Amino acid sequence: MFSFDIKVITQELKEFSIIDMKIEKIYQRNGEFRFKLYGDGRKDLVVKPGICIFLTGYPKQAPKNPSGFAMFLRKKLHTLKIMDIRQINFDRIIEISIGFKDIMYNLIIEFFGDGNLILTDKEHKILSVWKKHHKREVYVGNRYEFPASKDIFVEFKPEKRDIEIVKILTTEYNLGGIYAEELCLLSGVDKNSKEIDIERLKEGIQKLKEMKKNVNVVDGKIYPFELSRFKDKERKCYNSLNEALDEIYGKEELIEEKSIEKKNLEKKITKYERIAASQKEAVKKFGEDIIKNKELGDLIYLRYQEIEKILEIIKKAKEKFSWSEIIEKAKENRYINSIDPKNLKLNFEKKIVIDISKTITENAEIYYERSKTAKKKLKGAQSALQKSLESIELLKKGESEIEEIVVKKKRKREWYEKFRWCFSSEKFMILGGKDKKTNEILIKKHMDPKDLYLHADIQGAPHIVIKNGQESSEKTLNEAAIFAVSFSKAWKEKIAGMDVYWVNPEQVTKSPPSGEYLPTGAFFIKGEKNFIKNVSLSLALGIFENKPMCGSISAVKANCEKYVEIIQGDEKKEALAKKISKILDYDDLDDIIQVLPSGGSEINRAPRE
Repeated sequence: MFSFDIKVITQELKEFSIIDMKIEKIYQRNGEFRFKLYGDGRKDLVVKPGICIFLTGYPKQAPKNPSGFAMFLRKKLHTLKIMDIRQINFDRIIEISIGFKDIMYNLIIEFFGDGNLILTDKEHKILSVWKKHHKREVYVGNRYEFPASKDIFVEFKPEKRDIEIVKILTTEYNLGGIYAEELCLLSGVDKNSKEIDIERLKEGIQKLKEMKKNVNVVDGKIYPFELSRFKDKERKCYNSLNEALDEIYGKEELIEEKSIEKKNLEKKITKYERIAASQKEAVKKFGEDIIKNKELGDLIYLRYQEIEKILEIIKKAKEKFSWSEIIEKAKENRYINSIDPKNLKLNFEKKIVIDISKTITENAEIYYERSKTAKKKLKGAQSALQKSLESIELLKKGESEIEEIVVKKKRKREWYEKFRWCFSSEKFMILGGKDKKTNEILIKKHMDPKDLYLHADIQGAPHIVIKNGQESSEKTLNEAAIFAVSFSKAWKEKIAGMDVYWVNPEQVTKSPPSGEYLPTGAFFIKGEKNFIKNVSLSLALGIFENKPMCGSISAVKANCEKYVEIIQGDEKKEALAKKISKILDYDDLDDIIQVLPSGGSEINRAPRE
């Protein structure tokens, strides 16, 4: 990434609300780090030192064994908040401040050279480093020193030297070759000139600074601005730099990964199919051997007298004749196919070989024993074949999941999903705060004059807004009241019911009476409150427009084909979400967890009719 890219993506990550999100887990896969964030929903932050940083909608499978460096980061940063993200001195460095109260760390990401990831304390003492850098003395225990750099937008005073201007701009001012050439074009300056026209270059710098963001991909490379050097080139545009990075480094890498995975599966399937084909032949042969050898054993007893007579003749002939004479005379017997000093081959219903040195009973037992041996081998072959077929089935199931390399992208969330939300049975939107911050945002930014405001009569309950609520009926008002008490701490404390009041938006103010102070998320109510008495706590959860919605039973029932009723209980969110996921056939557990009330709950096994 160039310095311009760093500047744009840093601003976008702030706009995408990663500030105040907490770090849950950290994974490393080769040169890529994934930070799983939670707070304002769930997000995956991808960090590829030396290459890029972005939020992804294409989560990859976590490695089975996390690296030592990832484990160290996880140990230090787990549950801590992202406090700030910033570019350092228009350089190819991003610093993320992570902490809570008195705990503070800095995660430094270098995008120059091969890239690096460094964790420091708040005084920039290095605690852990992905790659040691001996020339710059970047290793544990040292203080991290940011490389010297110049911000061309703060000060531009190049020293006159016997070197092309484009090289000065590229190396000394961290513009990178592409943007250094763009600045020369905007300034009307020959990039190979060694004469520095400061005034013309300053005009170009101003134009460069005022470039409007228009993210586009040209020849497979991403640029946050339309560069004049590519004006005649075919380009693909994106809404944000993050979207473009996720498309190239998130989706396409995942597709490539899945493609390799598919090829490996195909090789394994071919191998097991070859083995299974051989095992099927073995099963067939052993089955035939069982029958054949038993039939030959039975045939010996069936032709006992004929065989006994032939053996007796051979025994007497051995006393008078040579084997060549015996063999010649044996041709006269219609049952004898061939004979030698060891074996006698006879033609009855089937061809059979008799060991001359053994008795007739011993010969029969040889065939019966062969039948038993084939039976044992058949069981082994059948068991091996079954395992091979199961392996093929399992591999084909894995193959079908990535057939045609279909990549599932995380569902794009609606703006209102940052709040508690549901739609009433009359289709009015009901919104509630999740915490102090979202309570503040909801009232300040999303409550309009035609809305209605509700609040459960208990400290710490969320602010509730019915959008266009003044046009709704008592039914929506009651559903919003149930929503208000059920998402208050009354649910966690297992209170059966409580009062809710409602007022008009103009009665809700941030200006308290003289001498009082209102913290973040708190508001003052002017005038008379309208109370709804003893509202029962009850919820249902269903799938509304491909996303989980949790609200009053009547509201969910009216909007969702499939739903479950939820009552206060002792089951944890994760366990309950798994059960709900199976019932509603909805895979994303995080989505379900996000809409459940705080505290224990359980599925109502005796729902209302």
